[in-house]
Amino acid sequence: MADAVQYSSAQTSQFIKRLLNRRLLRAAVRNLTVEQIDFVVQFLQTEREGLAQRERAAQAAKLEEQRKLQEVYEFAKSRGISTAQLYKLLPQSDVPADADDKAVRRLPPKYRFVDGGSTYFWCGKGFLPTWLKRQEAQGRNRMEFRIGEDGLTPYERSH
Repeated sequence: MADAVQYSSAQTSQFIKRLLNRRLLRAAVRNLTVEQIDFVVQFLQTEREGLAQRERAAQAAKLEEQRKLQEVYEFAKSRGISTAQLYKLLPQSDVPADADDKAVRRLPPKYRFVDGGSTYFWCGKGFLPTWLKRQEAQGRNRMEFRIGEDGLTPYERSH
């Protein structure tokens, strides 16, 4: 029952379409035995549990990374170190390369927004980030998020 069968991508795509369409799925399983259907159900439940576990682990890792970054930010802030100063400390190897493998100059962030445990940055170039669009739609001024020479935004200075 557990024989491995190789399918082409077209066959796989067709199979997924059948799984996601009730009428097609019903037609596909019409000739299966109860034992075969039980096998498929058990297999899908096992796969679902594995996927859910991987998603939870990824979410936990992301939250842990955000917590660590916030901790570093708070530590630097408490010592009077600006994010611009921290940014300058990044080793050259952390600077991304473009398609031509030439070093891309990363611009220091000019805007910062802290939302719960997440901190968002924008250098002021390129597309307006979603977080800033949302804040401006709520009536906030872009300058509220501007990082000053001291590494603080006007909001952070007032609180």
